[in-house]
Amino acid sequence: MKRLIKPLMFLVAVQVVIILLGRVLKGRYLSQEIGEGEINAVGVTGGADEKVVTTDFKGGYLRAVTGGVKLDLTEANIVDPPATIDMTVVMGGAKITVPEGWIVKVETRNKFAGVHNAHVSGLSDDEGVPDLILTGKVIMGGLAIVDNKTDLVVSLKGLSTRPISSD
Repeated sequence: MKRLIKPLMFLVAVQVVIILLGRVLKGRYLSQEIGEGEINAVGVTGGADEKVVTTDFKGGYLRAVTGGVKLDLTEANIVDPPATIDMTVVMGGAKITVPEGWIVKVETRNKFAGVHNAHVSGLSDDEGVPDLILTGKVIMGGLAIVDNKTDLVVSLKGLSTRPISSD
């Protein structure tokens, strides 16, 4: 019994530190100033579900640290492309849903991470000016880019896409 006390106390201390760091990070990320037509989606030790409805989307920030963020851009319009989203995904996940026809360029730095672009723009990555550029880092987490006609399926074989049924 005495052998278990020290490891249990260590685990409790680690949990307290993670909770406190999560609160500090969340407060820091939420205090970032954003302008008109920008987004600040934050999911730190929890989740965020954001829907952007604007006629002039410029970009913004997405932060998922031991949490998840769903960002829906299907009703956003970009007047002066490209819009840029700076991302920090650490031990969490982000799913970005973009309108059909957008050209999305992913420029994230990935370490032990999975990035899956299931969005089909109809153009190769080298053609035209991208509508959306994703920058930042994904570390031990996941990033998925889909449109409103595809969805991600996670299976034992990995990530794959499937059409969303109309039912």
